[in-house]
Amino acid sequence: MVLRAPDETTMIWAGTAQAIMITIGYLAACVAAGLFSAAAATKLGGVYYADPLAEFGHFTFLASAASVTAMLAGFWPSAAVVALTEGLKLRGIATYLVAGCVIGLIVALPISEFLRGADVPELQSPMIQLSVASGAIGGFVYWLIAGRTAGRWLSYRLFEENRR
Repeated sequence: MVLRAPDETTMIWAGTAQAIMITIGYLAACVAAGLFSAAAATKLGGVYYADPLAEFGHFTFLASAASVTAMLAGFWPSAAVVALTEGLKLRGIATYLVAGCVIGLIVALPISEFLRGADVPELQSPMIQLSVASGAIGGFVYWLIAGRTAGRWLSYRLFEENRR
């Protein structure tokens, strides 16, 4: 079997495949963070129902709400992390765990209210801890799907020629 250098079509497909993996990885990370948050809020929070159907409905609602919140509130910090890790070709699991924790912390802190000069609500430590832990779960899931191949598409010859 003879290995040949990838042509431009292969490079375009590699970049497209990585963009798709980034999108799927982000969505899966937000769902995983939402599921973790909902599980922690219901089981560790001491919420129990006599009716299993009501408990399932409550859990499903919490997981959906937490996933959508993670998608909306964590989009810009996540986009910055993705751009950084792709550009610097960072593929280590520790990078994504730390990045997930930082994104979780950013989402938990009321930064926008602080910047507007409004009264900052009292921060509760369990809420921040849950957000940071959910961010770590999301970072791990993202690493499983897209982080392990971060920046690999940049090492093709087409991109090396344009850097000179």
